[in-house]
Amino acid sequence: MTTRLSSALLTLALIFGAAACGGGPLSNMVSDYDAAAVSADDRAKVEAADQEAMEARKAADAAVAATEKAETEFEAAENAVKTSEGELDVAKAALDLEEAKAGADQKAGVAAAEKTVEEKEKALEVAEAKRDLAESTLDAKKAMQKEAEMAWLVATAKTELAKLKAKGGSGPQYDQEEAKFEGQLAETEADLAEAKKDRAEAEEAVEASKTELKDAQG
Repeated sequence: MTTRLSSALLTLALIFGAAACGGGPLSNMVSDYDAAAVSADDRAKVEAADQEAMEARKAADAAVAATEKAETEFEAAENAVKTSEGELDVAKAALDLEEAKAGADQKAGVAAAEKTVEEKEKALEVAEAKRDLAESTLDAKKAMQKEAEMAWLVATAKTELAKLKAKGGSGPQYDQEEAKFEGQLAETEADLAEAKKDRAEAEEAVEASKTELKDAQG
């Protein structure tokens, strides 16, 4: 599992950045669409597609925020593991000191120190399981983010195709242009399907981590 944005998410982040700066998120965009110059029916189709894209963008933005939150929680879980490791080291050192003492009267001290070590070992096991759950949850949030961003690109591709068809045209050049926009939509839909698959696998990993944590706490 990884704790950093994948190359795919970095690519999508760059796409989001381009869109925010006024550039198009896709390679094929209609730059000269005029809503006033198309029929009411075609305009309604474009507006409906554009609304879908806007909603998808909101969902993608929310997914980014969820990923950032999961990143913070994973870092906290990692720090908790480090703290638990330190406490276990201290407990083991205390046990060594008790065992080094001479005399039968030190047996109680050794027994108490051994118990503390056992407790700290258990605490570390639980902390590691929580860390693993936080990591798998982070991976799942990243997968959900990628899926949401791909859904936005699909919706945007649909909007651009609707604009092109609303403008209309004829002849080989228009047919070629339409084929490019349709191919762009098909490509983004295929990427979305792959993202959905990745998200499902990531969610399965989360469930497995939950089971491991339950076992560690038992």
